[in-house]
This record gives sequence, structure tokens and C-alpha cells, in this order.
Amino acid sequence: MNDLSRPQLRLIIIYEWSCGTPAAETVTKIGKVFGETTVTDRTVRNWFARFQSGEKCFEDKDRCGRPTALNNDMLRDAVKERPDVTTRELETMLGCSHQTISNHLHDLGYRRVLARWVPDALSPYQMQARVTACQSLL
Repeated sequence: MNDLSRPQLRLIIIYEWSCGTPAAETVTKIGKVFGETTVTDRTVRNWFARFQSGEKCFEDKDRCGRPTALNNDMLRDAVKERPDVTTRELETMLGCSHQTISNHLHDLGYRRVLARWVPDALSPYQMQARVTACQSLL
């Protein structure tokens, strides 16, 4: 959402709603300032309807379903301790499903490289080496 948190975006939406700005115009205004993909017309219309009904809370409502039982800090520590650990081993160590482990590793920015978990980020040297290689190919 281009550096805007959901409550911040909703504060802008309630401001525009309070001013009587139509939903389509609100989407256009937000898009001009924060980027076209920041908010959709449907989202603004839904929030306008909620504000119209008297709701003034900017936070998401609680949803049904089981909350995640995996602590990302524990997962990160386990991977730092043993970068060659498999998701199946992490599953046993942390008591979560294989898919939960995979999802959280992806969310944390890890990917498997040569049987090791590494952050999915390039060092400045690696970025410059890629730029140099591409420029030499042109």
C-alpha cells in the first residue's frame, strides 16, 4: 500500500467521506498522491458504507479461524542456528504444519539455495556485479 498503513488509509477515507467527497473521486485523489494501486473503488465504497452506518473504527474486525501458532522469531532463530535445516525438521522442532513453515519462511524473505536457507536479498556487491554483467552484454 505504498508506505500507508491500513489505519492511515482509512483515516484519509473517513476524512473524504466526512467532506462529502464521492467514492470515485476519493479513489482518484488517493491514487494521485499515493499511487494508482493504493486503494480500489470497491474498498472505498465498502468503507463509506461502514462509516455511513455509524462505525468509526479504523481497525479490521476480528475474523473467525485459527490464529497462527508459529512465532516468527523462533523460526528465524532456528534457521539462523542451522541454515541447512529442512522444512520437515522445522515442522518437528516447532510443532507446526509443513505448509505453515513454508509460508512463514516465504513471508520472512527466505528461500532455499543449495540446501541452505538464506535471506532473499542481494548484497550491494552482488547487485553491482549484476549491473556490470548486464551492461557488458549490451
